[in-house]
Amino acid sequence: MTVADIDRILREVASAGDRFNAVTEMLPELARERAGEAAQRAAEGLPPRALEGQPFAVKDIVFIAGAPTSMGSRVDVLSHPDARTGTADVIQRLMAAGAIPVAKTNCQEFSHGIFGEHSAFGTVINPAGAQLCTGGSSSGSAALVAAGAVPFAVGSDTAGSVRVPAGCQGVVGFKPTLGAVNTDGVFPLSPSFDTLGFFTRTVSEAVRVFSAVVDFSAGAPASVAVGTFELSAPHWIEDGADYLDTTTPVDLEPFIEGSGALYDTVRKYESFRILGPLAEDQPEAFTPGVLDRVKQSADVSEADYQQALADVEALRERALAQFADVDVIVSPALDGGTVPWDSIGPDARPAFVRYSQLFNVLGWPAITIPTGRKYANGAPACLHIAGKPGEDATVLAVAAEVERRLQAEAKAEQQTDPQAGAN
Repeated sequence: MTVADIDRILREVASAGDRFNAVTEMLPELARERAGEAAQRAAEGLPPRALEGQPFAVKDIVFIAGAPTSMGSRVDVLSHPDARTGTADVIQRLMAAGAIPVAKTNCQEFSHGIFGEHSAFGTVINPAGAQLCTGGSSSGSAALVAAGAVPFAVGSDTAGSVRVPAGCQGVVGFKPTLGAVNTDGVFPLSPSFDTLGFFTRTVSEAVRVFSAVVDFSAGAPASVAVGTFELSAPHWIEDGADYLDTTTPVDLEPFIEGSGALYDTVRKYESFRILGPLAEDQPEAFTPGVLDRVKQSADVSEADYQQALADVEALRERALAQFADVDVIVSPALDGGTVPWDSIGPDARPAFVRYSQLFNVLGWPAITIPTGRKYANGAPACLHIAGKPGEDATVLAVAAEVERRLQAEAKAEQQTDPQAGAN
């Protein structure tokens, strides 16, 4: 990687950023500095690091020294206690592995929403189809990866904000176990559920990125017990990964129903403590939709919050007991795939978070992977794979095997029947 190489990449990223409204800030000085370091290391004969010369983008809630951080908002947050002047731990780790930050990405204002429709910088355009909802809140990071502008990007996931845009835009979106990746230097929404995650084009790339920021070994298990939930085409799993030990239906419905109110109570209480003072001081700087959501979060009492936290812990214990014999749980990524923007109504949210939000409440690792298929409206068809806390390696190993076989199957179908990709 040379400075000339990084200048070309910066131009390509800026072009994709303009095309898909995905970039809030380019990082040319930092990128050239890191590229210069990579070139110097190569000249000295030093071995390449794990992510040597890999450009990446960063959701614009992650602080980088010397670069503005907008949170997708016009609100002035410099005096906020959660604002930082230094560089977030995750970025330091990625740079130490040789990766080069090139851009900060557009996102839902303060990560407050699952569709990605509210940003002071306008809505991101979905590379999978301009008419399709991008998902949020990490919509710009997903778009740059989907557009092929960067090999990976950093996002955050509180109710699915990595996995949902990945499912909407047809890329890999990995949310590690809660707490596995240090969130220091990341503007919070709900610290009880906030998790940093990564967008990549393949599962193997997700493994490389995750391995660069945590002490992690991606050894594949010899066999895996899989629970499936509401899969319209379970043969995708049964045929796609025949090394899996057992594949049986599981019932997540009681946990989905039980986790919804707990999530709402905890998220509302925590997010209002963070954003409420800003909304009171600078209401005119917020997008109207997010300002309304902040105001609607004001009514949770301390007692209700503490009870919800206790109930979350109890739900986590119940889930571990209920699924003791299951290694991973596989479901669709979204309930029916993403939809056109003009179909997003007041009741659309449950379909987007049905398979993702639960695993934020449980704290389990989970990943969205594209299948190589599409729905009739052109939306990518994706799977969601979740595992138990600390079992990130199992989740990634299963995802890699399923991804390989699913995409090979889809390619074979396309060669024999060009219409086979639609559901």
